[in-house]
Amino acid sequence: RRSALAREMSDLQQEFVRVCGEGASPRVVEEGWAAVRGLLEQRDKLANLASCAQAPASFGAQFAAVAYLTGLRLGEPTPVERLVRNAGISVKDFFGSVEEQHLRLHPGEPIPEALRRLKEHYMAATVAWKKYDQLFATLFPSGFVGAATADQTTSDDSKQLGWCAFLVAKCLVFGASGGGNVLDVYHLLVCVIELLLSHLPLDARGGAIWQSLGALVPKEHYPMPAPARAALHAELKADPDRIYKLDSAVAKVSADLRATLGLQQAAGGPSSAPGLLRDAASLRKAREAVDARYAKLVVETKQPLDDRALSSIASLPSASAAGGAMPRGVTSPCRSSSAACARSGNAVLMTPLRDPNPPSSPAHSHLMATPMSGQLECVGWLRAAVRGVPAEEASEALAGYFAHCSASPAEAIEQRLDGLCDKLRAAAGEYEAEEIDEQCVLGRRLYHKMLLAFLESEERRLQHGHFVETLLSQGIFHSSLFACCMECVFASYCMQSSVFPQIMHTLDLSPFDLYKVIDPFVKHEPSLPQYLRVHFREVEVKILEHMAWALESPLHAQLREYDALLASPEAAGGGAGGGGGGGGRGGGAP
Repeated sequence: RRSALAREMSDLQQEFVRVCGEGASPRVVEEGWAAVRGLLEQRDKLANLASCAQAPASFGAQFAAVAYLTGLRLGEPTPVERLVRNAGISVKDFFGSVEEQHLRLHPGEPIPEALRRLKEHYMAATVAWKKYDQLFATLFPSGFVGAATADQTTSDDSKQLGWCAFLVAKCLVFGASGGGNVLDVYHLLVCVIELLLSHLPLDARGGAIWQSLGALVPKEHYPMPAPARAALHAELKADPDRIYKLDSAVAKVSADLRATLGLQQAAGGPSSAPGLLRDAASLRKAREAVDARYAKLVVETKQPLDDRALSSIASLPSASAAGGAMPRGVTSPCRSSSAACARSGNAVLMTPLRDPNPPSSPAHSHLMATPMSGQLECVGWLRAAVRGVPAEEASEALAGYFAHCSASPAEAIEQRLDGLCDKLRAAAGEYEAEEIDEQCVLGRRLYHKMLLAFLESEERRLQHGHFVETLLSQGIFHSSLFACCMECVFASYCMQSSVFPQIMHTLDLSPFDLYKVIDPFVKHEPSLPQYLRVHFREVEVKILEHMAWALESPLHAQLREYDALLASPEAAGGGAGGGGGGGGRGGGAP
């Protein structure tokens, strides 16, 4: 029996070494295997698999997770894409296994921050690849060369060259963070697409987009002229303000690419220098040069993931060299477990698509990432909804309602908004002050729009304006309404550390007070995107399921007030007095 156990342990150790591969340092392999042995001694899931004489390859996910965690602890991280390929698992399974093994190895300790950053990086890069993959055939039907010389090889080389050029830009612009914000990454992709389009040879400009751009774009001119640029941004649903902020950075990216490709800069500067995209003969060489440049930047900027793994034509080292089978690709952490299990060991290409989770599941503790089209729809709606609405003062229509009050509430309202915005700035965390300021301006403008909608709706319902002063004097109402507005902003821009429930803590609101405003807020904005409607519905579910019933919730006081009202002599006696009392509440009781 001892001999059989020794052989089994030897087989497991060989499998662990194979999963670690050449990307892991000897210290990671040694201490990682010691951690595996410790897990085996716990006599839990992993040990049971071993005692059942399962094939060593079935431990791929656990071994990859232990190697990753050991590398983090030692400050010698192992490349994630190599672990995933060597283990023959999906990225989703890798993420799940890392969390599981962390809880076994370090019970009670929080999940490593590096894993959170890796997930954000992976999701943003996956969405970018998916959009690039979808757009490439439309924007570059013959690749980066003329249709006369185009074939499948030049198309693949062109596609990979463009993707690697974007990855180089991502490293240079976002640095070590790798770009975890989906919108930031997407708008950089739009900039790189504009750079590539503007440098296409004239005989390669055959895509449908050129019907909109036409002769508006001189050859090798970045940025494009304003009319062409506006047409491109409209086609790709990009926010022009975000693009303009990236222009100076993209100019540096263009210069870096030229240096990588050994191109001379013309007297007119980087934007007018010829030859960034050349003929088919030089395309393969250019792709290899940009690919090598990105590989160097991955190390220099300490990227958490080599994003070439997202491409089906990536040229990463093969796992077969280490004795294992290399899957065709890896899958998204947003896919359901059942779907992942239904597939074979050779997983499909990574994608940001996902199956919906139940609203009350733990997966909804943070705002979930959406397909890019849905998120861009939210941003587009938000900017259209507040267009022309002032941020620092009431509109003329809103000022008309303020005139109904004995004393104008305008100053008190603006001071309250100033205080709430100060709280948001103080809790900015990972976000820059300028970014929070921009979101606060959007939130204030949306607040003024929605406050007017609330007042107009209530006036239509009651057929008079006597309610205005009472409503406008309720500070909790104003704070809750502003919280809903900022929730729209943060959710639209996928600022996950600021959305519900954090927004309540930041603005010192109770869940029940926020809940009371959500339903009328959604009803008063008929053009609210479906994603935000679903998001607010999930917030309501969470509040009603447990948050509203916390001991400190004002719901309990209202319930006691309602019970006392029902027990009063007027209510018990019925008649005209009781009926009048119920009608006087206007259905306001919970």
